[in-house]
Amino acid sequence: MKLKTKILKDFIVVAVVSVVVTVMSLSLFFSLATYKVMKDDVKDYGEAVYAFLENSQAGELDDIPIDSQNYGIVVVTDRGEVLYNNGVYGVYDECIQATGSDDSWELNAGNKYCYCQKLAGGEILIIIQEMDSFLDMIGEFIPVTLSVTLVIIAVCVIISSRLTKRIVKPIEEMAEDMDKAPYDELVPFTGMIKEQRQRLDDQMQRVLEAGKIRRDFTANVSHELKTPLTSISGYAEMIETGMAKPEDMQVFGKRIHRESMRLLRLIEDILKISQLESNQMPKDLEDVDIYELCKECRESLDILCEKYGVSIYLKGQTAVIKGNRDMFHELIYNLCDNGIRYNHPGGKVLVTIKSPVEKDGVNGVNLVVEDNGIGIDEKHLSRIFERFYRVDKSRSKQTGGTGLGLAIVKHICEQYHGAISIESALGNGTAITVFLPYVQ
Repeated sequence: MKLKTKILKDFIVVAVVSVVVTVMSLSLFFSLATYKVMKDDVKDYGEAVYAFLENSQAGELDDIPIDSQNYGIVVVTDRGEVLYNNGVYGVYDECIQATGSDDSWELNAGNKYCYCQKLAGGEILIIIQEMDSFLDMIGEFIPVTLSVTLVIIAVCVIISSRLTKRIVKPIEEMAEDMDKAPYDELVPFTGMIKEQRQRLDDQMQRVLEAGKIRRDFTANVSHELKTPLTSISGYAEMIETGMAKPEDMQVFGKRIHRESMRLLRLIEDILKISQLESNQMPKDLEDVDIYELCKECRESLDILCEKYGVSIYLKGQTAVIKGNRDMFHELIYNLCDNGIRYNHPGGKVLVTIKSPVEKDGVNGVNLVVEDNGIGIDEKHLSRIFERFYRVDKSRSKQTGGTGLGLAIVKHICEQYHGAISIESALGNGTAITVFLPYVQ
């Protein structure tokens, strides 16, 4: 419904109701006022007729003043015999039957008012006057009411049209500049609109960024998968076509196996990070001892440590936190794996557990993984947790890194509302600190 139509409708309803209530109130008021005046007039006239009859001689009933035929005058005996009737109104049995011991009385008979007075001789004088009823009074107002209502409706049409323009125009101008609220009542409304607009802009920005990230992710996945598949396909083709010499078969087989393992690790990491981003990773809360979990990860990485000639050391104390054991294992494993792969032969990886610690008023556990490896240039630190971001692509390829390890760590940390920070310098090693808050 248009605003103009709604305002017009409301105006007309209010106007019509007001007219009807006013007419009924006036009709009731005039009816009551007229009735009181009429009663007083009938009594006064009745007393005048009574005085006339009491002071007149018998047989002079025909000389009773008629007062221009405005009153009905009836004289009856106490047995109901009509002695006189001026014929203005009929004789009402109700008036006759209402005789009693009182010298005077009054009653309503239909739309007639009767004033009765006993004469000295026992006769009863009845004065009758017709009165307008409440409905009759309303009926007299109907023509005026209809005329006034039509005029009011016409006025409402004009006023509502002008009022709508005066109300809507500032609002239309406000739509162009939300800082200019034309009415004080609209200030909270404009504030809410600006807040929602800002929220929508932020959401749109996040959607656009998410779309870009998804496109980049798809492109990176395609590229990362294509590289080992191309190698596997090339070596397999050489073996299939007989181009590979018998003495090269073992070398090619080793390369195919290496690229296959790299491909499997890449697919596993892609699935993990996809599950993390879609909140599909398990979130069953259980008591997990981070210190004991670090021991397990160290044992799992023994073979990799031997391969790269790196040692892992663990210090700290028991630190129990609620969370998903597999997710915490993945977080610790990836941090230690990076410390081993990007290190020097004979290098060290130190894992430290600190508990309890406080960060921004929240208690939790600090997990610090530091190494004395090759380190990271400061210019790369801001992007180190991005997916597929590699500081040294050639070394990553040699070590079999997928470029997703730290991205997975970051996502797991965010799942538990934790925090992650990194300190590193080229040639001086790297230290990554993860804060995991206690979950109630």
